[in-house]
Amino acid sequence: MSSSYVTTDGREVRTRGRKTRARLLQAGAQVFGTKGFHTARVDDIVRAAKTSHGTFYVYFPSKEALLDELLTEIGHEMAELVADLPDLRSTNGDARHVLRAWLERFGAFYDRSGAVLQSWTEIESASDSDHDTPGALNAGSDLLAALADALGPKLVVPAPGAGQPTVDPGIAALALMALIERFHYYAATGQLRAEGDEVLDTLTDVVASTLVR
Repeated sequence: MSSSYVTTDGREVRTRGRKTRARLLQAGAQVFGTKGFHTARVDDIVRAAKTSHGTFYVYFPSKEALLDELLTEIGHEMAELVADLPDLRSTNGDARHVLRAWLERFGAFYDRSGAVLQSWTEIESASDSDHDTPGALNAGSDLLAALADALGPKLVVPAPGAGQPTVDPGIAALALMALIERFHYYAATGQLRAEGDEVLDTLTDVVASTLVR
């Protein structure tokens, strides 16, 4: 990811400005997580960042633009996670162990970034309302599509044959990403009656029983 940024009027952001910009992004993620994207206001974000409205608009034209940037940042991290998942077909019979370790890393990522993903889900579910956030919607959709394309070739899917339908790896990968994200969402919001290793072991068993052959 590029370390070069510009202000809303086109000036290069220097060292002190980068720190302020990063503080606004952190505050935005925090506020979106506690209030929800549509309820959150720029006023809430600048209060959390201990700065002013004027400073906010130096770096972001709107809260939608701030969310777009957050999605871009976590997209890079998710892409690295996908790249680090070994091909489950080449793990010499240790696929479940490899899968569990990767899912543990994803859980740690979700602990840090789940509020942003939940904000994107909120926007997506309200996309037919009066709220107009096409940038964030497109960023989230593009992110999922790219991750599915990268993850698909690494999946072990049932081979076509007697009683075995052909499974498209890209579609299977998208379904997998949705399953993992929703599972962690339910865990993070307390909707699962489980925690710790039980959550991780259950998710691993569900995914492994579907993919590992």
